[in-house]
Amino acid sequence: MSRKFLKQSWIAVGLFLLIALLAFPACTEPVQPTETSLLRVASTDILTQPWNPIGGTNWVFDRFVQNALQDMGVVPNPNDGLYMPWRVEKTAVTVETGLPVGVTPPNDTWLTLNFLNEIQVPSDAWADWDASTQTFTPAGEGVTALTKVVTYYPKDIFDVEYHDGSTLSPADFILSAIMTFDRAKPDSPIYDEGYVTEFEAFISHFKGVTFDFDNPDYGLVVTAYDDTIYLDAEWLAASYFAWYPITNYGELNFENMSLGILADGNHQLAFSQTKSTTDQVEWLNYIGGPSLAILAGNLDDVLTSGDANYQYIPYEPTLGDYITASEARERYQNLKDFYDEHGHFYVGTGPYYMDSVDLSGKVVDLKKFTSYDLPGDQFFSLLNPVPTPPYPDVTGGWVDEISMTAEPNNSAAITKLENDQLDLYAYGLSDPDLFAEVQSDADLKYYQNVGAPYDFTFNPVGPIFEPTGEVNPFALPAIRSAMNKAIDRDYVVGDIMGGLGIATYTCIGPATGDAVTFKAAIDPLIAEYAYDFGEADTEIEAAMLTIDGVSREADGTYMYNGEPISLTVLIRTEDQRRQFGDYLVAQLQDLGFDAIAQYGTSSELSAIWLGDPSLGLWNAYTGGWASTGVSRDEGWTFGGFYTPLWSAMGPLWQAYTPTPELLAVATKLWVNDFTSIAQRKALFEEALPLSMQDSARIFIVSQRAFQPLRRDVAVAADAAGGVYGCWLWAATIHFQNTAGVPIAPAT
Repeated sequence: MSRKFLKQSWIAVGLFLLIALLAFPACTEPVQPTETSLLRVASTDILTQPWNPIGGTNWVFDRFVQNALQDMGVVPNPNDGLYMPWRVEKTAVTVETGLPVGVTPPNDTWLTLNFLNEIQVPSDAWADWDASTQTFTPAGEGVTALTKVVTYYPKDIFDVEYHDGSTLSPADFILSAIMTFDRAKPDSPIYDEGYVTEFEAFISHFKGVTFDFDNPDYGLVVTAYDDTIYLDAEWLAASYFAWYPITNYGELNFENMSLGILADGNHQLAFSQTKSTTDQVEWLNYIGGPSLAILAGNLDDVLTSGDANYQYIPYEPTLGDYITASEARERYQNLKDFYDEHGHFYVGTGPYYMDSVDLSGKVVDLKKFTSYDLPGDQFFSLLNPVPTPPYPDVTGGWVDEISMTAEPNNSAAITKLENDQLDLYAYGLSDPDLFAEVQSDADLKYYQNVGAPYDFTFNPVGPIFEPTGEVNPFALPAIRSAMNKAIDRDYVVGDIMGGLGIATYTCIGPATGDAVTFKAAIDPLIAEYAYDFGEADTEIEAAMLTIDGVSREADGTYMYNGEPISLTVLIRTEDQRRQFGDYLVAQLQDLGFDAIAQYGTSSELSAIWLGDPSLGLWNAYTGGWASTGVSRDEGWTFGGFYTPLWSAMGPLWQAYTPTPELLAVATKLWVNDFTSIAQRKALFEEALPLSMQDSARIFIVSQRAFQPLRRDVAVAADAAGGVYGCWLWAATIHFQNTAGVPIAPAT
């Protein structure tokens, strides 16, 4: 089952992390290091898919590592999900009068919220992109917007240093903005048809943006105009990551992106998995595999072909105004030096850099980035409990080195923690026996979170797989929907999870604010789709017999052209998902199918279920999702789980064929196309039954998880995502002495 990083987040408003801690006496002196500190971290998997910031890995295992390497303009508070400043100094949000938007104190100290009867978009604001001329197109006269967000970056923003020695520059911001548009344009060399649906949803509400690099009081002022609204002004402030050069898939900069643009445009590599499949080229990976030789070759080419008067600059008609040839050459050389030393092209601005990476061994070594400029205790107030002062004077990360490995065996990971061979196991566990074991060990503690959902993901292609000629029942929505009634969620929660779960039916997390808000719409669906094996069997039979060549024997066995119908269920083995999968196989067999289990880890199975579904290699997969923050808005889940809108997820998502009604309402919620609470309520009430009728995946249970660690380690943990889903884990993790005082690193 996949533990993917979601487009936004899962879980409970108002839920705060719980932690088992000792009470320590006060201390009055900062603790200085006695030796170089090494933090040993493992998760059930890492390095799951290729890394690139445009269409690379979306797995939370990989995002967990990336979060140590990158900064953001704003970042979600791990306790309530509301965004707060990281690199941003302040934000001014203006919305049209009457819109249901508010700001929560104390965020009103950095964010102002105002209302206007009409918001005019400047005629010269960049509203779209012309790939043929490689220039932005202006908004024009008379354009209005529902929202205006002004983001102020500090005067020293362009002193921020990348890991390769280059400094953040206007070119990084502008290139990041260009990439939002260019891939959706047929005239672009890096056109990606799979991105078009997502882009069309974006451009339907986007009205324009301006970048001011000449403001006398700030390093950069970005003003964006849009028709998307959020109920929380803090989330409006985070739109498009506050235009910082980062995406859902990682941080980017001019030099590594330029090499990727060359490779994608020359059909050597592809940014997205969908385009990689379509063009039959390697999926671009900045940290390993065949991509490295291609990127290195492109880097050598741009360095040898350039001179004092010329250097390759992508989108030069626009980007050439923000970087000179000599500056570009210097940055390419910095990246070459970095690659020669570290063997990869992934650079960010975060508190740690990737010193080395071993894809096959699944080992990553991080080191403290000594040029990082922000105070180490910047986010200590978010920890529970808050570390004991006084704090040593530390800039950036609190440990010298971090060794990260994969440990798919949960029991083995606990043993390593007990034997002081590991400091943190960054993975949500729900095994009651392991929980009791951790609770009984005085050297260990744990963080708890609620909400990571598990599902059964179905292959929607068919009903006949052309390459194999075999039947795929799950191509029929009626069969997928009926499978809800074939699953006893109470059995899953009680017998498999040992009570460490919540029965889940819809894509709305059961512990989220929206689950409470829309309880009246959800409860009837729970009743309608409750466990009823006999009714499921009847509904599935009615749908199966509509497929030409399908019959059912007297003993209940389904046949296709005289042969039993065989189904392949991909089953993850790291935790209870193996038991989930075995249960699904048993239920399918009782329904009359020849269901076969195919077991594997996340890495082993991801190439199958995230590959081309039309190949017919699988029928169902034990899916699952990790949270990266407290959910303030579940509206995106309808588009994310049942439609092609989440284009970066690859070929499976492109195979989704929702009804026009579901696609329309899901798109509205994807872009928050409403102007009142009543309209939002109506959209949810329409989307919920349509999504259950589609059931591209059926949700079964949401996890009550714990994440174990050594008692001398403290770290920010998200109320929904725990440690491994927390954006700020690396910015806060540190060793403590017996008094709870942070220990400074040696570097």
